[in-house]
Amino acid sequence: WLLRTIELYHFNAVRDFIDYRASQYSDLNDVKQRIKANLPPTFSDQEKTAFRADVERTTTVVEAMELYLGFLGRASFDRVFPS
Repeated sequence: WLLRTIELYHFNAVRDFIDYRASQYSDLNDVKQRIKANLPPTFSDQEKTAFRADVERTTTVVEAMELYLGFLGRASFDRVFPS
């Protein structure tokens, strides 16, 4: 019960955080391009290739942004998608 409650809290907090940015950046292709252009050069080629493939499979702005936030954290997210 506790783990499920924590997971639901996290899910809702992430979605609440992303919703405003998703309304500002509503073009999925633009969001995907921003994400793919802002991967740290220190990441391995394999890691970048796999992440880019994951991004390409997303079908909504919220899904793509959530993936980027989870992978690179808030500082990177705020830089790529300023409010």
